[in-house]
Amino acid sequence: MHKGLQLIILLLLIPVFAETIDIQKFSITIPGFPLTLGRALFVVCGIFGIANGGRYFFRTGYFKGLLLVIIGCTIGALFSGDVMGNLSRTFAMYLLLIGACGIGSLLKYINFRILLDAFFCINFIYWCYYIIDLVVLSGNFSSYGILKGINHHIPGMNISISTIYIGLRYYRHANKLSPTGYFIFAVGIACCLLAESRSNFMFTILVIVIIMVKEKKNMWRLLLVIIPVIIVTYQILDYLMSQNEALNQRFSIEDIDYQERTTAIRITLIYEAIKEIILHPFGKGIRNIELSYDNNEFLIHNQYLTFILAGGLTATAGIFYWMKDLLFIMKNIFSKNRIAQSPLYLAFGFTLLTYSITLTTIENSSLLFYILAAMGIFLSAVSKEEKRITSNPIKNTILTA
Repeated sequence: MHKGLQLIILLLLIPVFAETIDIQKFSITIPGFPLTLGRALFVVCGIFGIANGGRYFFRTGYFKGLLLVIIGCTIGALFSGDVMGNLSRTFAMYLLLIGACGIGSLLKYINFRILLDAFFCINFIYWCYYIIDLVVLSGNFSSYGILKGINHHIPGMNISISTIYIGLRYYRHANKLSPTGYFIFAVGIACCLLAESRSNFMFTILVIVIIMVKEKKNMWRLLLVIIPVIIVTYQILDYLMSQNEALNQRFSIEDIDYQERTTAIRITLIYEAIKEIILHPFGKGIRNIELSYDNNEFLIHNQYLTFILAGGLTATAGIFYWMKDLLFIMKNIFSKNRIAQSPLYLAFGFTLLTYSITLTTIENSSLLFYILAAMGIFLSAVSKEEKRITSNPIKNTILTA
């Protein structure tokens, strides 16, 4: 791709990433047009990518799985009470998936990887500062829930995936994380705690443990770094919780009654979702899929179940295909080939893993979903090519830029 065209696309992507960071502040509505400016530019840039050799990426399992999910939502729309509304929403999903495929193909060029790096760094700083400023720097160390900020899953999820990405992209050298990498992880975990996002707090720790297991050949050297970091992190978290009764209650494993009470509704919603899925095997469309409970309407808090409820059996097959490809990607990450040694691929892979696990506890189909889908499509194509030509150097693969 000509560098002039790359520059144009890079400039067009700036509003896309701005909207992805905070849709409430940086989203621009186009009068009379169904997509925001960021989403529209995402699709346009994706079309540029497809026109410049991106058709190979349509053959990836990641793309095919997501495509099946959307096809299922299309079928479900025909069985819904709002056929046109659901079809309109589903058509936008098709456009965004095509955009994701094209953006994924652009990631073979270093300039677009640099822009993605900048996005995750800004995302990390933006949301960490938001949490610290709101909860700590305001002068009154209070519970995030009491302060009524943005839904705590939004900053929690953004901090979680950005923490994993930055830590592995910049601070992993010679097959091990540097002390700075562990510091980034500690900051991210602490901010997830302050945001009172239990799922992101736990999933970030879980992925870090998986990363540590991957580096088991350096475990003794690693322990010299890990143990001090764990001690310092524990002391910081213990201090934060001791200063905030609401925070301590939310994360305390000793208060069984509170934990059961706050998770009971999620379990009930999953049960109700399964009943609805059985009643609507072909789906019921992507719009208005909230569940009635206690005279209120709730989302399921599980993106996969939401897709299955919207798209029925076809969407279920798509999710299995999508997850199968994710497992194929992670298998490559844990292998001994060049993908396993690359900070770029590790950052992509573990960020996708963190996000995919998080979707079991929240709904998220924003631009962030499609940017992560672009990363998954790119990494799926790279993994597929690596399997096909393991002996060739990188210049002979689809990563030629």
